[in-house]
This record gives sequence, structure tokens and C-alpha cells, in this order.
Amino acid sequence: MDLAVEFAARGHIYSLAAVGTITAARQMNSVLLRYVDTVIPADPVTQRQLTATGVWDPSADPRPELRESHRILTRLETDLSSKAAPSDHPAAMHLAGAAIALGAGHDLLNTHFAADHTARTDWANAIGHPDTRRALLAIVTHNSHRLATVLEHTSPALEQLDLRGDALDDAITMLRTPVRPATLPIPVDATLSAIPLRGIPPRAPVPNTPESIADLCRGITTDSESIRALASAGTASLIASAEWRARATGAAATMHSAVQIMALLVQRTHELDPTGSQARKRSVKAGQDACERVYNTWQTVRRSWGRLTTELQTAPPSALQQPLKGLVVRMRRILSSDPSWTIDRGNASPPKTANVLAPAIDDMPPIVLAIQHAVEAIRTIAEHDLADLSEAAATGRLLSVNAPRKQNYQPAPPADTRHLLRTYREAVGRTSASFTALTRAALDTCPPELRFSVSTTLSGLERRRDPSFVRKLYEKDDKVLCQDKSDAQAAATDGNLRLTNLAKSNHSLSADSQKAPSSTNKADFRGING
Repeated sequence: MDLAVEFAARGHIYSLAAVGTITAARQMNSVLLRYVDTVIPADPVTQRQLTATGVWDPSADPRPELRESHRILTRLETDLSSKAAPSDHPAAMHLAGAAIALGAGHDLLNTHFAADHTARTDWANAIGHPDTRRALLAIVTHNSHRLATVLEHTSPALEQLDLRGDALDDAITMLRTPVRPATLPIPVDATLSAIPLRGIPPRAPVPNTPESIADLCRGITTDSESIRALASAGTASLIASAEWRARATGAAATMHSAVQIMALLVQRTHELDPTGSQARKRSVKAGQDACERVYNTWQTVRRSWGRLTTELQTAPPSALQQPLKGLVVRMRRILSSDPSWTIDRGNASPPKTANVLAPAIDDMPPIVLAIQHAVEAIRTIAEHDLADLSEAAATGRLLSVNAPRKQNYQPAPPADTRHLLRTYREAVGRTSASFTALTRAALDTCPPELRFSVSTTLSGLERRRDPSFVRKLYEKDDKVLCQDKSDAQAAATDGNLRLTNLAKSNHSLSADSQKAPSSTNKADFRGING
């Protein structure tokens, strides 16, 4: 777009070039309208929510002006086509290219939504986040103003074709009407730039050779993205009980390693700075405690499957199990003194020493961020499995393994079904609630020069979460819901958390900060490698 403005400003848009310029301008105008319709949908409920959060002011809706400028440009394009044939010109070519690129970006965003605008991936939550919507509106107004500048330099060419420029002047006025907010002078947003085309991210198999901790952390991020993309691929009627059980085992094994890694980081903060920041030590300990709560919950989920099965008991492992195994292995290799650890080796190797895991405080943020990515992937598994299991329970596909009748199984007792669903609800709540503690740990161990990039990563993870999912679980008047609602309430308010304030904790370190996790001495990896 900048090149289109540059070439237009040189004053060489002759009459034949006006045809191509007006056509490209009409295309850009059409793309901008599509963006506004995506950011501010016609749904009145959504519009009220966006107004309440300050994203949109109904009195400043840019669509009437953009529709009028589009009507004018369409008419001018028709009039020009009868007077001259289009001709290549740098301004027109770059403007058309900008319209194609911006339109492709809009199409990329829409791959994360179904035809009825429901979410197909968790990136839809990031696209719908208020800050992302503001950034998209800023892009619209920025390009609208740049388009007006190009058209200003096209006006003399219209006079050469005996066309009055009044209509074009009106279009320019319409395009300049949206005022770009001063708080967003440049339409750049890190989360918006990170949104990928919907698909399954490529993943590299876990190598047999040792990897550095940095490489392991990058692999965990890749595995986590694959899990999040694959989590919604199954349906309750096709998933076997063995699949659900393997996912729960993988989640528990991942969190078992995470708890022990965080315990080593707690120890290392004391070693590196015995009399230093209590806030940092407390935040790392809080991250360990949060991980341990998540681990214990997933252990409960695993045990709950001991009494239940489904109509489809065995089936080939889903594609999700491959990145989940990668997640288990890589997380364990960060912890283990054996750099080539595999699932078959179980608990055979002792953990690293704290000074090997994190020689300096600055080595901690990538490790905590890797755990954060893993926890978010596990949260996605919990949410989708809970939805599928709820459907399976409602249609009577959950069966009891304790009461076989002939060659079939009895329907699961209602108490066992309620218990299973309750454990999954608790897994969603506790996994979601851990976000705050891990975020504080990442920021409090982060050196100033890395804080912006770490905050950007955390912001992207936060925007992809849907706090309403947890809130809806605990708004129901249902005795099945877990009784510890503090985690759910914390998770439901995470979406409103200001990341810039997360590091401002001045509480003293709790007395038990250096205790080893009581329930995580051994991990059971059975069920992952099957």
C-alpha cells in the first residue's frame, strides 16, 4: 500500500492509468468492508458486548461511509471502462496487490471459523479478543486513509477524460471519515501477526540423539500446537475408551514432569539468590503448586476410567497421540539426567540437578513457557474430551466394566458417569486456573530485555483461551460440578488479566516453598506407549 501511495504521489497517473487505479481502489474498498463485517458482526448480542468493552462505538460505524465510497467507485469504474481501456501503472499495480494481500489475510482469518461463524480452532478466540478486534479496525482505518491519498492523485486523470471529480471527492471524504484511535497509531499486533492458516502444524519426531534444553522447549511448543489443532478432530461416537484413557495418562505424565521441573526451579531460585526477591521465589513456588494441582486432577481422571468403558473399546490410536507422546518424552528429557530418555524407561533415570537445569535465572523463562504451552495443550484436550464425553453419556455409550452380561457390558451406573464428568470438569477448571501462576513465574524470572517477547507470547496464549467455557461449567446448578470453585473462578477471570501487572507481587515466600511434591514421586507411563 505504501508503494501505491508513493507512485501515486509522483503525479504521473495519466488518463489510461485511471481505469486500473479506480478498479484496484474499488477492490480495496470491498476488502475493507469485509474486514469490518468480520470484526463487527451483525449479531446484536455481540455488538452490545463489543460496545461494553470499548471495541466499537455504534455512532462511529465506518460501514455507511465505506459502502457509499464503494458505490461511487463502482460507478466510476463503469464510466471509465467506456472511455478508455485499462493500462498498467505502478500505482494501480501496487494497489491491486495490496488488495489481494489484505484479502488473503482476511481469508486466512476465516479459516478458523465455520460457515455459521462458530469457532473451528482456538485461534478463533484470539481473533475475537477485544485487542485483536481493535487492531483489525486500526488496519481498516489506516488503509482507508491510504486509499484516499491514492485517489487524491487520481483526480486530475479523470478531468482528462471529461469526468467531473466531484464524485471522486465524495469518495475520498467517505474514506477519510473513520478516525484512527490515537492509542493505535500503527496497526501492528503481535497476536494478529502470529495467526496461522488453519491446519495441522508439521511436527518432527523426537530424535534419538540428545537435544539441548532450548531445542526441547521448542519441540514442546510444536507438539503443543499439533495437539491443539488435532484435539477437535474426533467425535464421541468414534473415540474408544482406550483413546480417552491414553490421553488422560499422557496428560498426567506430562504434568508429573512439570511439577518436578518447577520444584527444581524453586530450589534454584534459592541457590542463586538466597536473600533476594521473595516475589520471584513465591511466584515460582506458586507455579509448582498449580502444576501439582493439575497433575493430581489428571490422576483422578485416569483412575475414573478404571470402572468405565465405551461401546468402542479399542481402535487404532488417533493422530493426537503422536504429538502427545512427543510432549511426554520432551518434558521428561528436560527433567531427566538421561538425555535420550524414552517412555519405555519409565522412572529409571534420576532428575537433573537444579544447577544443570537452570545455570542462571535467565535460563528459567523458556522452561516455564514450555510448561505453559504444554498445560494449554492439555487444557484443550480436557475441554474437547469433556464435550465428547458429555455427548457419549447423554446417548448411553458409557458402559460399566464391573458388570458384564454375556458378551456385552451393562450401562454405566449414573454415579460413575457423574463422577467421570466431574473429574473432567475439574481438570478443565484447574488446568485453566494454572495460567495465572505460570504467567507470573515466567515474568518474574524474566530479564528486562526479554520481558516484551515473553509478554507477547503469553498474551497470544491468553487470547486463544475461552474463559466463558469454564464460567459456563460452574454457572450450572448441578451437583456433578467439582466443589472447589476457587480454581474455576480464577480461570474464568484470567481473560481479563493485564499481563503488564502480573510481575507486581510483593508477598513473602511461603514457609513450605522448598518442600518436594508429596504425590509425584513416581510416574505411571503405562497406557501411553500402547
